[in-house]
Amino acid sequence: MRLVSKIVKILILLGFLQSCSNIQMINTANIYSGEFLRKIDSVQLIYRDGDKKGALTKLNAIDDNLLSKAELAKKYNLKGVMLYSLKSVDQAIESFLLAEQNVGEDLYLASNIKLNLASSFYRIDKVEVAYSYIKKNDANYLKGKELSSFYKLWFNLAVQLSKPKEITIALLNLTKDVTRFKDLEVYKYKEILVDNFK
Repeated sequence: MRLVSKIVKILILLGFLQSCSNIQMINTANIYSGEFLRKIDSVQLIYRDGDKKGALTKLNAIDDNLLSKAELAKKYNLKGVMLYSLKSVDQAIESFLLAEQNVGEDLYLASNIKLNLASSFYRIDKVEVAYSYIKKNDANYLKGKELSSFYKLWFNLAVQLSKPKEITIALLNLTKDVTRFKDLEVYKYKEILVDNFK
């Protein structure tokens, strides 16, 4: 009976968390020039086609002196993503930090940069630093795969740092798609969630 009570509390909390996600979209046309966005799209197309080094070369060819601070942030975040995928994590962190210094009103980009920094620091076993970036981040500006990655990373960091409350919050957010008790019963983190829900 205690398990059912905890599950009901978890589902109520999930419903509350879902109702709190009312965020307005940002018009990026007011932040980035059309020419810059075309260049970035071209780089991303090359990257998606599998030519990571070619995409990085083309990205590096975009002159920083011609970019606004917001455009610098977007460029260096993308550069960091590419370097991370090439296993150059230290260089990726440098790019993400430069992006973080320049990001302005694009809150979606700011959240992505923080997530990328957290992931990068986690990759090199700087757990406390990674955790600080997770805690500074606003998940309301992440979506889809990024949001899922955010909560999975938060969960892993909370486990490593022995933070039961944080474990519970991360797992509750990972269960947002669970709508039936039956699904919760087979949820792969159910035991951890129940053990940490106090």
